[in-house]
Amino acid sequence: MDVNRVGSAQTQVPAANTQTKQSESSSETAVVKNEQTTNQDVVVERGSEKSTISIPDANAVLKESHQHIEAFKKMVAKLVENQGKKTRKSALFEEDPMIDIDPETRAAAQEAISEDGYFGVKQTSERILSFAKALGGNDLSKFTELKNAIIEGFKQAEEAWGGGLPDICNKTRDAVMKGLDEWEKELRGAQTQPKESN
Repeated sequence: MDVNRVGSAQTQVPAANTQTKQSESSSETAVVKNEQTTNQDVVVERGSEKSTISIPDANAVLKESHQHIEAFKKMVAKLVENQGKKTRKSALFEEDPMIDIDPETRAAAQEAISEDGYFGVKQTSERILSFAKALGGNDLSKFTELKNAIIEGFKQAEEAWGGGLPDICNKTRDAVMKGLDEWEKELRGAQTQPKESN
């Protein structure tokens, strides 16, 4: 077996995967190569200058997007589960006089689940909405997928709690849904506004 021949065969790009496009208005040529990678390399030639632009493969981008949505769904479920656990722990501190706990720890537990506390309705719902907006940006087409991920995240947390969430978690769900409605209106409003011309 000829080693040089094998090596060169591996580096050749099949003709079916290579496209050359010539611009009618200039001597600009673009060569597109897709070698079973997650990116397409586009080589743009302008006269004697060459530059390569790497364009992500659409399937790889779609797969990565689905992975982000799945991770987001799990994060929502975990946030809600933790919120419920903190509420249960705080309730135990209040209800059970046999638990010997210092006043500072008891106060900190109550503060954590208060309206403005870290595990309270306001901050927990804001965290969920902030993550959703970071993933969705201003793209209305991603909104439904993100909303469904949030709904599924709450369902997963509910299942982890044996079919029913603590009251604070239900209030958080209501706050998140209200925030999603407002965000959707913003996205739709931005979509219907006329674009500024240059």
